[in-house]
Amino acid sequence: MTNAEYIQYVDEHRKYLVHDLTEKCWDKCMDRPSTKLDSRTENCFVSCVERFIDSTNFIANKLQDSINSRLN
Repeated sequence: MTNAEYIQYVDEHRKYLVHDLTEKCWDKCMDRPSTKLDSRTENCFVSCVERFIDSTNFIANKLQDSINSRLN
């Protein structure tokens, strides 16, 4: 894989993650139509994004640990 191909892959993966995160948090937090974000909805979005990031980091760390243990 060339450097340009890798950069394109990373960019497309980032777009997928943002789309996935937006869809999941939107479905969870936007339970009623509104013209602006109230504090409850905003807090829901913040918590949802933080959980998503924490989960992603946890999984990535576990995968890295698994790879490292197989290499050693």
